[in-house]
Amino acid sequence: MYIWFRENLYVLSSLITLFEGGVKKVWKTALSALVIIILIINFIDIAWVKWPLTIMIGGGFFYAIYDDFDFHVQEKTTEILIKREEQKKVWLTVLTM
Repeated sequence: MYIWFRENLYVLSSLITLFEGGVKKVWKTALSALVIIILIINFIDIAWVKWPLTIMIGGGFFYAIYDDFDFHVQEKTTEILIKREEQKKVWLTVLTM
């Protein structure tokens, strides 16, 4: 049970670290999206312009943040896989000696 708990704790820690790095990467975009949407809602009075514009801008920012976060996750997992492949090669050479 102790090993199972330790492995799950490591996985949880890795996920939190990955999420934290992603948030650090997209916080500027998220903040600017929030400011722009608040400005649109407060300063545009014509309803038939305000809501479609808000939805379009929000969707654009959503997909920009989603793509940046996705790229960050892909980049980090690729680094981890490369490290594991290198470790495998080292262990195979050690075992074959």
